[in-house]
Amino acid sequence: MEGLKNNKQLYIDLSIITITIVLTTVILWDYLIFPTVAWVGLCVLPLVARKGTAKAKSYLVIGVILLVLSLFIHMVTFYYVAICLVLLGGYIWLRGSLNHLPLFLLGIISPAFEYIKDAFGIPLRLKLSYWAGGVFQVMEMPVEVHGNLVKFQGTSFMIDEGCAGLNLLTYGMLIAIILMSLKESQYRKYFTFWQVCLWLSVMLLLNIVSNFMRVTMLIFFKIMPENPFHDILGLFVFISCCLVPFYLLLQLLAKKMPREPETKKYTNIHRVLIVGLYSVLMIAGIYVPANAPNELFYTYSSPPAMNKECLENGVLKYSNKDLLIYEKPLYAFYSADHNPMICWKGSGYKMDKITTTVINGKHVFKAEIKNENSMLYTSWWFESDKHICADQLEWRKHALLNGEKFSLINVAAENEKSLLHFLNRTL
Repeated sequence: MEGLKNNKQLYIDLSIITITIVLTTVILWDYLIFPTVAWVGLCVLPLVARKGTAKAKSYLVIGVILLVLSLFIHMVTFYYVAICLVLLGGYIWLRGSLNHLPLFLLGIISPAFEYIKDAFGIPLRLKLSYWAGGVFQVMEMPVEVHGNLVKFQGTSFMIDEGCAGLNLLTYGMLIAIILMSLKESQYRKYFTFWQVCLWLSVMLLLNIVSNFMRVTMLIFFKIMPENPFHDILGLFVFISCCLVPFYLLLQLLAKKMPREPETKKYTNIHRVLIVGLYSVLMIAGIYVPANAPNELFYTYSSPPAMNKECLENGVLKYSNKDLLIYEKPLYAFYSADHNPMICWKGSGYKMDKITTTVINGKHVFKAEIKNENSMLYTSWWFESDKHICADQLEWRKHALLNGEKFSLINVAAENEKSLLHFLNRTL
């Protein structure tokens, strides 16, 4: 009888969690993205979830705080994190125990992680190109570096996402979590929250090192993207310089983890509270994604004799026969910044020759964008009434500390001369 009662309670608990997941997924459908790595992450989620010391109260309190914040500032990312925390905190109350790995896994496969990877991918590619060029300069070999374009011994290499290994970053984090889960199962111990943070930081560092090695070797051996060895070498470097060192370090240090805790027993009162909290979570989801703040601040003074058009999300479009300008207002320091690389990619363009340049003392990004039928020259920067900058962290710092209202300005032209003339006249 006791076994039947436990099985019945298990089915009820799983039904509560499943219904909440399905309904919140429907609410967030426009926010969520499902690349291959996200599906892989969802498949391994049940495998990495096991006993641990994740505290239900901590998860639930932080989740409720983020839920309230998401209602006030209409930030869907906060709502997504709140869902993850409340669902996992509720699972602990319903089933008794959980480790921290599922929370980090849900973070890694989230749209926010993809956005961060894309937003900081451009500066990282520029740094990798600069570092690789520095290696050859130290070796006194002929090399020129222009943004993400490296000219080595007469051959030009464009360091794009594939060459830089950025597409493997998410997979590296995912594999790290799987390996940590296997160690938890092997030693019947658990990783604390801060230990998981530390190990994922180690994986990130190893990933950057392996990407640097990959770029340097591709340039040195002059292996172009169309060469089959381009991908083979990339995988070899990823495995040998990233996964193998991570596994060896984990094998060496994982035995020092704390022992696995005993499962706690929670009462039916906890179940009632969780059902109520899950209901609030779903009701709140109707309001969170509804609309961004109504008050938009535009910082850009458009040139005369340009057609003006208001697009979705408050984006302004200015155009004439020579130029196309987008002004994208940024609500606050925590706002997504409509990264042009993401936006142009969504329009079918590929971005090449990305570099930062200084025009009249102002730092801006400059690049070429191409599709099957055309090529454009583009530049973008962040602008307030006091500052113009290209750095993500700089505009967010001014917005947070000084309350400045920023917009992202993205200019495109059919020829480089028109673009440079406009930039020199405007900045």
